[in-house]
Amino acid sequence: MTKHSPLLFALAAIFCLLGQQVAAAKSSAASPSGHQLTQAVELLDGYRGDSSSLERAKAILDGILQKDPGNAPAHREIARYHIMRGHLGYLSFMPGSLEAAEASLKKAIEVDPSYAEAYVLAGHLYRLMKRPIEAKAALSKADALGSRDPWLQNNWADILIDEGRLEEAAQRYKNVVESGTENRRAMVAAFEGLTRYYKRTGSLDEADSIYRKKIAYDPESAWNYGNYANFLLCVRDDFEGALEQANHALQIMNYGAGRRALAAALYRKWADQIMNGDTAGAQMSIADASAIEPGSPLEIVASVCGSGRPLNAVSDAEKRVARSRS
Repeated sequence: MTKHSPLLFALAAIFCLLGQQVAAAKSSAASPSGHQLTQAVELLDGYRGDSSSLERAKAILDGILQKDPGNAPAHREIARYHIMRGHLGYLSFMPGSLEAAEASLKKAIEVDPSYAEAYVLAGHLYRLMKRPIEAKAALSKADALGSRDPWLQNNWADILIDEGRLEEAAQRYKNVVESGTENRRAMVAAFEGLTRYYKRTGSLDEADSIYRKKIAYDPESAWNYGNYANFLLCVRDDFEGALEQANHALQIMNYGAGRRALAAALYRKWADQIMNGDTAGAQMSIADASAIEPGSPLEIVASVCGSGRPLNAVSDAEKRVARSRS
């Protein structure tokens, strides 16, 4: 089975972290800090890799809590901040970041034990902390409180995926997509969850369709194109399609994982050209790839795709080049 790059999942994890939107609390909506809280939430929701937006949100939230230490939604948003700020990669976080988020969520629940959306986020957090029993308990509490937050469906689905209950998870993701929710982050995360489901069940055409639907729904996200590029390269061995999507991603945002995806697709193209005797084309492709991500083509493709057809193709090409030089 092909080992997929963390980037293929990264946006499932990385968009879930970004998108846990707060439902307006009854008290905060009418308070003087309500506008500031909305501003902080928008900054967190709009985070796409620029840490300055996180820090601006944190400063606003700190200001709210200095004046109103009992503002439960602000404590919840501080928890979101810690999760986002500490995120390093798929299920990987800076030491202490998740613990800081947990402390903020506990404070939110202490202030308002009936705050359902705090339990929704707690379910997500405890899954990240690899504490599934507590994650399910938190989500069950949110269910009991009658939360209609679409993230409740997504967070349950993530746990069901972990448990191998794929059909139940897929239905949860579909519930979000079919709900027509205005919560864009939740919708994107549901699309990402469905791609994981279809890939794990070998339904690659359906997965491909969901990637394209997610791009159509959120065309300004570089990660959507980058994830699709990795799927095309690593799962479908479609380096030309991967090149197109990776280039599109980098036109929106110049980021490391996107550059590596582009380089891996170019190295895979180089391998195809070597095997087809297109020496001139191969020289151009490897020069372009090396300019983006210098190093061993085999190592770079492996870092993006793991094992599978792209890696085997590059290995075969390297062997042919070595034989031609001997």
